[in-house]
Amino acid sequence: MMFRGPGLPPAAAVAAALALGTLAGEFLPTAEGTLLAAAWSLAALLFVSLSRRFRMHRPHRSRCLLLMTVACLSAVRWQIDSRQMDCSHLARLAERDDTVVLTVDVTSVPFAFRRPNPAIGDGRPDQTWQTRFTASCRSMELAGRSVPLKGRLRVFVDGQAAARCGRGDTVRVIGRLSRPEPPGNPGQFDFARFLKHRRVAALLSVRHPQAVSVLKAAGPLHPGTWLTALRRSAQQALMSAVSDDNQAIAMALLLGSRTEVRPEIQDVFIGSGTMHLLAISGLHLGILWLLLVRIGHALLIPWNPRLILIALICIAYALLTDLRPSIVRATVFTLLFTLAQISVRQVSLTAVLSLTACVMLLVRPGLVFDTGAWLSFLSVIGLVCAGSGGVFLPGIGQPTRRDVSWQPLTRSERMRDGLVRSGQWFLSRCHPMLWILAATVPVTAAEFHVISPVTLVVNVLLITWTMFTLWTGFAAVLFGMLLPALPNPAGAVFSAMLTGLRAGVQAAGGPGPGHLYLPDLPVWFLPAWYILLTAAVLFPSFRRLTWTALILLVSVLLHTARTVPDSSGLTCTILDVGHGSAAVVEFPNGRTLLVDAGSMHRGDRAGEIIYRYLWSRGRRTVSSVLVSHDDIDHFNGLQKVFSRFPVGELLLSPHFLQSRSSAASDLRRTAARYHVPIRSIAHGDICRMDGVRLDILQAEAVWSGPDLSDNEMSLVVLLEFAGRRICLPGDLEVRGAQQLLPRLPRVDVLVSPHHGSRRANTPETARVLQPRHLVVSARRTDHPAHLQDVYTSAAVYRTSDSGAVSVQIAADGSLSVSPFRTDAP
Repeated sequence: MMFRGPGLPPAAAVAAALALGTLAGEFLPTAEGTLLAAAWSLAALLFVSLSRRFRMHRPHRSRCLLLMTVACLSAVRWQIDSRQMDCSHLARLAERDDTVVLTVDVTSVPFAFRRPNPAIGDGRPDQTWQTRFTASCRSMELAGRSVPLKGRLRVFVDGQAAARCGRGDTVRVIGRLSRPEPPGNPGQFDFARFLKHRRVAALLSVRHPQAVSVLKAAGPLHPGTWLTALRRSAQQALMSAVSDDNQAIAMALLLGSRTEVRPEIQDVFIGSGTMHLLAISGLHLGILWLLLVRIGHALLIPWNPRLILIALICIAYALLTDLRPSIVRATVFTLLFTLAQISVRQVSLTAVLSLTACVMLLVRPGLVFDTGAWLSFLSVIGLVCAGSGGVFLPGIGQPTRRDVSWQPLTRSERMRDGLVRSGQWFLSRCHPMLWILAATVPVTAAEFHVISPVTLVVNVLLITWTMFTLWTGFAAVLFGMLLPALPNPAGAVFSAMLTGLRAGVQAAGGPGPGHLYLPDLPVWFLPAWYILLTAAVLFPSFRRLTWTALILLVSVLLHTARTVPDSSGLTCTILDVGHGSAAVVEFPNGRTLLVDAGSMHRGDRAGEIIYRYLWSRGRRTVSSVLVSHDDIDHFNGLQKVFSRFPVGELLLSPHFLQSRSSAASDLRRTAARYHVPIRSIAHGDICRMDGVRLDILQAEAVWSGPDLSDNEMSLVVLLEFAGRRICLPGDLEVRGAQQLLPRLPRVDVLVSPHHGSRRANTPETARVLQPRHLVVSARRTDHPAHLQDVYTSAAVYRTSDSGAVSVQIAADGSLSVSPFRTDAP
């Protein structure tokens, strides 16, 4: 079997046409519906007729027209599918956010997992369980009768409900049907679009396992029954063979389920550039394929039967992982490669990869929006370029000639020879890794905002360890499934190998210079990078010039990333974090203050919203973080912020520093782990910087007899710039408000105290502060009419409707308030 170079086969052009057509169908308007689809179809017919005319005399033009036809048809298909899903009865019903009774067919193996305890939590040591699966809707019960209802949905059950149903079962579920809202903050991950690209129309939240009941179980001959039994047997084998500390990573590494991996462990894998180990992909299947090839060689199995047997085992492994998209891509690639080998056809690795892309795009056109798919294909393309004779560093991967001497070597000569051989071995493995990194790092930086220089060394040094770890893992799963009653020796070895892998990853991915988080990349960077990289592949004679241009491009990017955005005014953005609080203050001199960072029961999500917003604003550092008081919905997202940004200081009140709550202790330990200094801040402190005055106010604990509550002792932050004032009062209420209100001036913008509650938003508060704009940071405002009645002269913005609210004060004193969602009521 001979492989050609990286020349582009016809299938690559077809795959590109399919991808470009789907992209065009996503971003072009679809308001006309059927008329627009008809226009696309007429354009495709026109291209076909023109291609037939130029087929004989102008074949290149004919091919271009045919490819344009493929792109048009791909765009038509995507727009029709998207419109049908958006207009489906299930999607419209989900917008009402109601409790429903549905009959659904389970389309994935339900799995239960323990939600990881947050790094900064509420002190509850026991982990809560959740069960997830996907389903295809059949009908809905309405007024005592069954109404047909079609569409795909994701089901989330509170508790352990995995044993109640399996793939292929028809079940009755009672839950709250909803549709994810569009992003409420700049830079926020668009979960609604993510589900749309996977053709999921709605979410169903079920409060108790008893709300899931099987109406019709899949029969013993149903493929879903076998798949469910296979996956659960593998899960049980891993759970019994691996130590408790390694179970979550083992499940992610072999079965693709990383929901139980703690966020801080995921951060370490991201920082070390080894997150692909937890996202089961072609690497895992490739290592399994290599193991099976060697076993087949040892057993003297002929080549073609061996390939067929390996392909069947790869299909079984894909079923074991519940047909996850990444492993399905790798399985399709393996099957096409096997067919090419058996048919004894000369085919390039690029052609097999292109055919795989064509098959996957025809079956799942939404793959073009999947970052994991792009990284998978780009990694293989990097390997193809590395093996095609391309040279990144001179002499790497090429044998060196040495004069043969019959004289015995001295000890120093043997040491020098060993060092030379070790260096050659390391450089030979750096060669393909450099090509892979060149192909994938820009996408990783754009999507995950991280660059890990240490990933080159880590992946080269750990590749052998990872390979043997996966081999022992496969053996542990197989042994545990076949002989579950016996001790699993392979499982013990696998657990020890996982411990070593974790230690290496943690050493490389912990806090330090091994990785760098970046803000949003400029729009021009990705096109410029891949144009230069393509030129390096297609024009070898100019390769050194193109690599030099790539290095210069990275230098420009790093310089841009380190530049603090210019601003002549003050910007305060109250983020939409649900029921919680997070406000980002950007000073004219480029410094950044974060006031609170948390959300009720969803601290990790609040932290992600904050750091994505900061990246969208071009920020790489946070000067100070101020926490108003000891309530977790005001600071449980800080672990995520500390892990992504260098933070200058953490400002806490003396009352917070003396708190004995477990959440407050968690915050102090987290700050110490990320080397964030803690400074006390109290009532009367004043900070002046670049024309901005920042006042801190706090009620006295001994006022009016008994000690005040945490809410009543909230720190109040008063910002003044160019004659304008913004007040961030935290959860100030009742006696604390009665003490501080006489000391507060009139303000232009007020963040509603205690998320809009009646106790905190009194007529006295409105009379004293007289805000022109009121911002309510809450998931849903329970008393919207009350707030409007109290603050009669203020424009009221609710983050649950308006999304993030940005307040900008210019140097001349002009003030503007901008909600992120302009169509909010």
